[in-house]
Amino acid sequence: MEDEIHDGSSKETGTILVVEDRNDLLQLIKGGLEDFGYKVMIASDPDQALLLSENYNEEIHLLITDVIMPIMSGKQLSDEIVKKRPGIKTLFMSGYTKDVLAPHGVLNKGIHFLQKPFTFDELGNKVRYLLSLD
Repeated sequence: MEDEIHDGSSKETGTILVVEDRNDLLQLIKGGLEDFGYKVMIASDPDQALLLSENYNEEIHLLITDVIMPIMSGKQLSDEIVKKRPGIKTLFMSGYTKDVLAPHGVLNKGIHFLQKPFTFDELGNKVRYLLSLD
C-alpha cells in the first residue's frame, strides 16, 4: 500500500535516475534512496540526465525528476527518456503550486507526483509503490 511507512529493516532494489537542479536537494535525495538500498544515478540538468540514460547499459527502473528546470521540463525529459527506455517509470516532484504545474502536464490522471517538501519516508514509500507496479 502506498501510504505504508518504510521501517528501514529491508533493503530495496532497483536503479533510479534522479534529476534535480538544486545540488543540495539532489544529494539529500541520493543519500536517502541509497539508504533504502537503491542504486542511484544523479544529474543536475536534463542534458546530463539524457547522457546518463543513453550511456547506461543496464535497466533504469525509475526516473525521479523535478518538473520545472532549465533547458527542458521534467515532462519533456521523461518523454525523451521513455522513447529509448519504454519500461521506465517516472515520478515527478516540485515545490510549485498546482496552478503553476498544471500547464506542464504532470497533474494529469495516471501521472505520479510528489510535492516538495517531502520526508524520506514519503519518498521511499512512493518509490517502492511505483516500482511494484507492472
